[in-house]
Amino acid sequence: MDKISLYVLDTRKYSFGELLALTKLDEGEISFLERYHVLDVKKEKLVSYYFKKKYVGDYFLNERGKPISNNVFFNISDSKGMVVLAISNNREVGVDVEILTPKDQSLVKYVCSEEEYKFVENEIDFVSVWTSKESIVKCLGTGIKSNIKGIPALPLVGKKTYEGLVFYSTSFRYGDSIISLTLKGEEEFDYTLISEDTKYKQESCT
Repeated sequence: MDKISLYVLDTRKYSFGELLALTKLDEGEISFLERYHVLDVKKEKLVSYYFKKKYVGDYFLNERGKPISNNVFFNISDSKGMVVLAISNNREVGVDVEILTPKDQSLVKYVCSEEEYKFVENEIDFVSVWTSKESIVKCLGTGIKSNIKGIPALPLVGKKTYEGLVFYSTSFRYGDSIISLTLKGEEEFDYTLISEDTKYKQESCT
């Protein structure tokens, strides 16, 4: 069974200076952050760069704009301070994280298929559906362009088919967020969640 590594850091717990100390990046490496003027976004981009440098190494963008490495399969996501990196040694991977927010009924109707609409009863259900869809298209490398209802979210844990390909997904709650992870292929996988949080110790889980 494939084993996926998920590296997680909640930047909301840290000042920008604390993150600089944690990541140990030099001024040259972080010069690209000058283009970001919102502090929270700057913190996320800092951690994203740090994760890719530490766990991925060199990478490039393919014709679809998806980051690709010759060493590992990887994907990264951030949402309102949460940053998650997924690493797979054998299969294409997509990951999405979203902070839980009250569900907007008009957005639920826009995003969900008829089956998914019946499934959604609260914000946890809706964010799980949303991140599941996102993780599939991020695994494929296309992003959500149109017909979001046609991207399958259910089952949240299990096999699903999209654009003639089979994927296996899982979704779970982590603190005040939902993380969804999708791999190409029908085989199940396991994952280990590794917190990079040195300020507030958290347990890893599988």
